[in-house]
Amino acid sequence: MDKAIVFNDFCLCAQYDTEDDFCELFLRPLIGIMDIMYDNEISLLKSYYTYTDRVTEDMTLGEYLNKGGNPFISLFAQQVVMLTYNDPWWDEDPRTDVNAHYEYDDKSSEPNCITEAIERGLPLLSVGNNDEKGDKLLIQYLYKKNGEIGGLYNVTDVSSMYLISMIKFQKFIGDVIKCYPYEIKKSSIFEIDVDDSAKETFKKNNFSEEDLLKIVHRVNWMVSDKINGKKSHWFDELGNGLFEYRVSISEGREFRWYCVWKEKLVFLNACIKKSQKPDQRVINKAENLAKRY
Repeated sequence: MDKAIVFNDFCLCAQYDTEDDFCELFLRPLIGIMDIMYDNEISLLKSYYTYTDRVTEDMTLGEYLNKGGNPFISLFAQQVVMLTYNDPWWDEDPRTDVNAHYEYDDKSSEPNCITEAIERGLPLLSVGNNDEKGDKLLIQYLYKKNGEIGGLYNVTDVSSMYLISMIKFQKFIGDVIKCYPYEIKKSSIFEIDVDDSAKETFKKNNFSEEDLLKIVHRVNWMVSDKINGKKSHWFDELGNGLFEYRVSISEGREFRWYCVWKEKLVFLNACIKKSQKPDQRVINKAENLAKRY
C-alpha cells in the first residue's frame, strides 16, 4: 500500500476573501502538517488539476504560488518537492472503480480525490475543512460505496497528522507523545520524553486503534491533574518522582506506563495487566531506568 496522503481538492473552493487569509488559515497549518509528513517519508498525492483549485474568487493555487515574494509560498513550494517520494499524481494511475456508485458530500465528476482515496485506502488531507468541535480524537470523512458506509482518515491539523501517522503508518506511539500539541502545553512549560524500553510492550501486545488513541489523548488529563495537585484516576505516585500512568484498554486489560517527572516528564517501561496487583519486577526496572533521568 502507498505510504501517502491524498490532497482533498474540495478544501479549496475560493472560500478565502484575501490572499493573507489563505496564507494564515491554509498555508500556515499545511506547512506544519507537511513537516510531519516529510519526517515520516509520507508522500503527498495530488491531481494534475490541484493547482487550478481556486484560493480566492480571482486566483488559483497555481497563480498564487507563481507570485513569489512571500516566505510561506517559497516554503510550501519547497515542501511539495520534498514530499515527492513516488509519482505525485494519482491521475497517472487512477484506481476509481468505474462500476461503483459513490456517495459523498463533495460530489463531482469522477475519478477525483475522494474516490481515489477510497480505492487506495489512504487518508485525505483537508486543511481548513474541519467543522467538527469538541473532544473528538479523529475526524473521518464519511462516504458510501454501493450503499455501504465507510470512512477515510482525514488530516485537518497537526494533531490529527500525528495520530494518523501512528495508526495508519506505524509511527511509534512514544514519538507521537513527545511531539503531540497537548492543550496543557499551552499553559504549562514542560518537556516530554519517552524511553525506548516501552517499544517491546507495544510490539508484543495487540493494541486496537482506540487503545492507542486513548493512551495518547489521556496524557493531557494526567498531566493536568498532576500539575493541579488533584487525586487522579490516571496515575498513582510510587515515590522518588516515579509514578504509574494507567489506561483501561480493550479485552478487559489495563495498560500501565511508568514515568518519572523531575526536570521533564519521561515515560519509561510499560506493561499490560489483567489484575490490580502490581508487578514488582516491572517497578524495579522502572526505578533503575529512572536513574538515567
